Amino acid sequence: MKNFIERVLLPIAPYAASVAIAAMWAATTISGAPQIIPSADGGNVASIVAAHLYPDRFTTDPVFSNPSNYQFYQTLIIQAVEVVARPTGDIGTAYMWMGPPLVLLQMVGFFLLGRNLFGGRIWPFVLAVMSVPPVYIFAGELWGMLASPLTRATFAAVFPFLILAGLSMRQSWQILPVMLLCGASIYLHPVSAPSVALGVLTMMLFTKPLDQSWPRHFVWAIGGGLLFLVSAVPFGMGFVRTFASSETEEIARVLAETLRTNVGDQYYSVAVAVSQFIATVFLSAPLWILVIWIAAIVAPFVLLVHIREHRVLTILALVFGLAVGTVAISLLDQTIAVLRGSHPLQIDLIRNLRFFVPVMLILLVWMLAKITEQRTARRWLSPALGTILIAAWWGHYPNPIVGQTALSRPTVVEEDRRLLSYLAALPVGSRILPLPYVANSEEVSMLALAIRYEALQPTSFLYKDMNFLSYSGSDEIVPWHTTMQALQSIDDGTASEDALKGVILATNTDYVLVHESASVYAKAATQSLDGNVQQFGKWKLIDLN
Repeated sequence: MKNFIERVLLPIAPYAASVAIAAMWAATTISGAPQIIPSADGGNVASIVAAHLYPDRFTTDPVFSNPSNYQFYQTLIIQAVEVVARPTGDIGTAYMWMGPPLVLLQMVGFFLLGRNLFGGRIWPFVLAVMSVPPVYIFAGELWGMLASPLTRATFAAVFPFLILAGLSMRQSWQILPVMLLCGASIYLHPVSAPSVALGVLTMMLFTKPLDQSWPRHFVWAIGGGLLFLVSAVPFGMGFVRTFASSETEEIARVLAETLRTNVGDQYYSVAVAVSQFIATVFLSAPLWILVIWIAAIVAPFVLLVHIREHRVLTILALVFGLAVGTVAISLLDQTIAVLRGSHPLQIDLIRNLRFFVPVMLILLVWMLAKITEQRTARRWLSPALGTILIAAWWGHYPNPIVGQTALSRPTVVEEDRRLLSYLAALPVGSRILPLPYVANSEEVSMLALAIRYEALQPTSFLYKDMNFLSYSGSDEIVPWHTTMQALQSIDDGTASEDALKGVILATNTDYVLVHESASVYAKAATQSLDGNVQQFGKWKLIDLN
């Protein structure tokens, strides 16, 4: 029996526990059709899927009637959701089903990475579990898994495997297949791939095989880098700013103004991004979490100086490459833009600061694993300390299994389901205008996005369309911006009495959908509209036909 436990049960226990966590993730995040996705990014991806599967339903949509408005957004999760949507019959449900497998894949990846770096089973499993909860690094950016799987989560799931591939290099020529894998990862999340690829390449450059000369090893590294760049060309073009290619100066101006106003200064300034990273991750954390972060920061010094674990230099080489690919390139781009009086070529690479979170966790757990394997350490210390660490981490960072926020554990009101079902039964191409135009709650924002992928109806205006129209450099950004300004004036009470009617006429709106949280001025403006009114919980639907 003892042999059976040691040879069979103990080896499979971490994998079985990972499967159990993924199953609990599914049970707490998937609620059945119509499924409202609890994130804006997820709602946008699901809308792309809807436009792919049902293009005839969106011929009057301001964004999805024209594929050039969203074709820049390339990720394999779109095709995966399309495949799953066919048997499930619901795009929202299909999208949410992407989450549990990604959680499982990420946990297995970090477990195997832990086994490779510091061995054992307890601490690799601790690393795997700690890698899951979402850790925000600044406004709008995070590491980890939300209830709805963001596209960046697909890359997070393969991140440990890319590191493992780099660590497995034994001959210099093996840099090529590893960098080919990094190139393939662009299909998952084009923003993440460049920084991580440079980190993995730097790691492999540092770990030269003993039987290889430095010049020969360096040539193979250059070849690997070029191989990645060849893979990146089709996708890199989609993430280069398109302001310069806009046909008129007015469109270029609106594109620049809209994007900068709405994404935040952290995307345009490395200094702001790094300061927000420090403030969000470290300074805003409670004491016990701050202690964990401090331990993670000192971990490489402890591993090198006191434990003499020189292999940690490999991970520090990864960190250096990540820093160059995330911070240095962004800083260079921004500096050149200032000197030229133009906009940066890209604003996304700085988002890859998020990868410093799992790297710090790797170093932290590595240090604890080595400390607790000392001869003077008690046998119960590893499981006890690992359990405390997981409990503290999962208790602080909300996720669908432990803790609850709008983005961690989705809740769908029955009246919202009924509303979406009713909207889906309306005539094809019924353009719907949700109010308030800027959602003041996740409930409002997520349902407005679901009009497209659940009801399969076009919207006449969505604030979130700013991302599609800005990144694609679409001419539609000008009417979008004009409508946004008109709705803003209605919202703050500075518009004329007929302003809403003007918006409805300009956007060819067939139905106005008003949430009870809309401003008093917006509600007052809807009172003058002629049309049948139906109530769906907190929503009021006005039929203008």
